[in-house]
Amino acid sequence: MASRRVCSIEDCGNLVKARNLCSKHYMRFRTHGDPLIQKRASNGSLLRWLEQHIGYLGNDCLLWPFKSLTRGGYPNTIVFDGKKVAAHRVMCFLVHGEPPTSSHEAAHSCRSASSGCVHPHHMRWATRAENQHDRVKDGTHNRGERCANSKLTESQVKEMRLLSDQISQSALAARFGVGQWQVSRILSGKRWAWLEGL
Repeated sequence: MASRRVCSIEDCGNLVKARNLCSKHYMRFRTHGDPLIQKRASNGSLLRWLEQHIGYLGNDCLLWPFKSLTRGGYPNTIVFDGKKVAAHRVMCFLVHGEPPTSSHEAAHSCRSASSGCVHPHHMRWATRAENQHDRVKDGTHNRGERCANSKLTESQVKEMRLLSDQISQSALAARFGVGQWQVSRILSGKRWAWLEGL
């Protein structure tokens, strides 16, 4: 019978959950960035952690070690200059200075934005359009069939467009199990317009 691994923290003895840590120490690591810290990380310590990692030069993503991640996996907000700001945006500010405009986003060059990456050299200021273009290029977008609410696949949309000269919109709607209004929006380019260029 295989032996079960125990937590790497000295004198712990509990079974490993992840990263060679038991459940208790792993949750402390996720919450505070250190498996031995027991108190909740303060805003000041979160900001200090970012400042300490401005010079990070590793090739791999630098993942936010605290539990405070959004449902999408992005680092949650911290108070910076009196406002709540996402941690990856704070890192971008610390490394690259003020954004060119208030509408610029902290864009990731890696594919790990939604895994909590705050690598100082994986980010730059970008317009929303540039950021969305990166997501499409990297395959990290959530549009089309990648969207949880999507009823159609890319191939079905392409097929619908090919058949649109031969079949009525109501017949297409019945064939693909969607409403006629959705077929109309797809055929007019108001939905799935990005698929044209693929």
